[in-house]
Amino acid sequence: MREISPDLEGIGTVRAYFVDVADLGGTLPPPRAASWRARLGSTFAAVGQGMPYMLGLKQPRRVR
Repeated sequence: MREISPDLEGIGTVRAYFVDVADLGGTLPPPRAASWRARLGSTFAAVGQGMPYMLGLKQPRRVR
């Protein structure tokens, strides 16, 4: 883990930390191939969550 202190415009200097994944070592297992059913299900889940907004039945939250 390394500490950096970038100067952010309008905020000032902040303290942040990051880990370089190259320093972790080892190998990662290959990703599992998603079945067509899983991919189709996740697509319909995303569409289902956004549909009320697309149809105008819900309004997005206002940021204060």
